[in-house]
Amino acid sequence: MPKNIIIEKDINHQCQVSRLLNGRLNIHQDYGLWICSSVIDNGSLAYRTPKPRYYECYAVSQLIEEKGWFWTKEQGKKNFSAGEAVIVLPRVIQDYSGYGKYYREDSVCFAGPIADSLVQSGILQTGIYKVGKLRRLLPIIEQAANPARDSQIKANIALQQYLIDIYLENQQKKSLQKDEIIDKLIQKIIISPGRWWSVETMSEMCNLSKNHFTRVFKQKTGLTPKAYIDRLKMNSAIDLLSTTDKSIARIADSLGYKDQFHFSRRFKELKGLSPQVFRDNSYPEG
Repeated sequence: MPKNIIIEKDINHQCQVSRLLNGRLNIHQDYGLWICSSVIDNGSLAYRTPKPRYYECYAVSQLIEEKGWFWTKEQGKKNFSAGEAVIVLPRVIQDYSGYGKYYREDSVCFAGPIADSLVQSGILQTGIYKVGKLRRLLPIIEQAANPARDSQIKANIALQQYLIDIYLENQQKKSLQKDEIIDKLIQKIIISPGRWWSVETMSEMCNLSKNHFTRVFKQKTGLTPKAYIDRLKMNSAIDLLSTTDKSIARIADSLGYKDQFHFSRRFKELKGLSPQVFRDNSYPEG
């Protein structure tokens, strides 16, 4: 359970596990995951101002239509739409509702040590998740409505798989989004070889921390940001030295170096010879 959650006396207390688990069977305890309550196409009157509350159990609510909002004490109010779901951990101070007349949802409240383990592994976290327009909670709720042991086992397994699938799908989408951000940055670097790109500037443009940006950039390109830019500038320098008669000072300036000295020193560090020697070898006499 997150350590920074503080229960306040004036917060609305809902989903009491002791009240909702009266019908728990032995299989629930044995398996380690059980559904406390569930609703299909529940329509509650929408409102706009958060009413702080917390649950004693876990909850997932998939918005069926229109738009809604999700509020937590730590992150404030965020909007979400049909095709997205809210997952809430126990004792997190939060609230959610809709922007239409009603907030229409399929929802499941659940508990158990398996859910706790999913939190510890980082799979289960409070937040908004993309789940698609398909109402994926329906078969789980229908299975859970049948008290037969086999149906309860199937419902528990299906809920666990649902939570894991949602986590993996959203992680993949985040990864694709980061790839797109890095691709756009690389295009800007390529068309602006004269700009002096710092890691701080690039990470800010990508809205990532320096360490996270460096890690994502290297995963994408195989090089650190500095090594990538060095290679790009040196490749441009090689092309200019080999195919133009621009002075070395002009080439240094076009690639964003302070002066010819700094450019020549860096070129020799990376290529093993000075720009002038490289140019002379590119155009041998005779």
